[in-house]
Amino acid sequence: MAWTTDTLDRFERITGYNYTQLMTDFFNFNKNKKQLIYDYYEGLIELSGAAFNELDRLRVEVRKSTSIATLNKESFNLFEDWEFFSELEDIDRKLTTIFNSSRFLRSAIATGNFNPNPLIEITLGFNQTLENLANTLNSNDPQNDWSSIFLQNQLTEEDYTNSNGALLKVTFQGADPLILTSVIDNIDTAEKTYGLDIDTKIQFIADNNDLKILTYRETLFQSAKILTELTKGSVPEFQNQGIDTSILGSTLSSVSFPSIFRQIYQNFTTDDGFKSFAITDATMEGDAFILTYQVRTRTDELVEGFLKL
Repeated sequence: MAWTTDTLDRFERITGYNYTQLMTDFFNFNKNKKQLIYDYYEGLIELSGAAFNELDRLRVEVRKSTSIATLNKESFNLFEDWEFFSELEDIDRKLTTIFNSSRFLRSAIATGNFNPNPLIEITLGFNQTLENLANTLNSNDPQNDWSSIFLQNQLTEEDYTNSNGALLKVTFQGADPLILTSVIDNIDTAEKTYGLDIDTKIQFIADNNDLKILTYRETLFQSAKILTELTKGSVPEFQNQGIDTSILGSTLSSVSFPSIFRQIYQNFTTDDGFKSFAITDATMEGDAFILTYQVRTRTDELVEGFLKL
């Protein structure tokens, strides 16, 4: 760090802005309040309003101070002036990262409360009770957990009469918290566990001035297709990942299905949004082998497809 307190003094004389106080506030926030925000999004503590308020205030002040410095660039005569200006831009990026930390931490926030599992929408079945619904969601204590569903959806007695299939937001209680490394987002719905990706057929959307981005469900089907069709040598960084096409025989009986299954299964282990893979049928059409497969997502959605080898 080339800039010093003399740099701050010079900036303050040129701009009239108190950069010394700004840097002091940022360092104090970084030391005392940043971790509170991370801990909240990881469900370790209750909401810290003071930490979030200070983050909002600092973001405004840093952008204001950067704009003021930009207007006075012609007065930067020393190398450390530019170093400090670069530091201001870096602080802005750091604060933006903290502001978006819930996405990087894959946090799910529902009604102001942390929840490690995503919400899904379920229609209450005919004559189905909330206790029965809690049981189907893998609840460890359905006799008491039904009340959480009641309160979370702010239900009235009329909302779940026999003749009314109420649409409820509920949490599927898996054996482990749903923590995904393959997705960077606020995972507060089941669909968000699929992530977002660009289309493999690269397209530029003029209206958005950006590449075409798939929807959550389109990303799910594209991911499944990529992983089932991946062959060895396709990924330069991982040459051994994928199907070894050299093991394919000329007849159905000569195909090493256990090897193919193992290789495709290993492809799916690289994406923690999926939890199971199965080949349900195999046929031969001319010179091609057609495999019918099923994959199940971490939110229990079943995807079916075909693979031609």
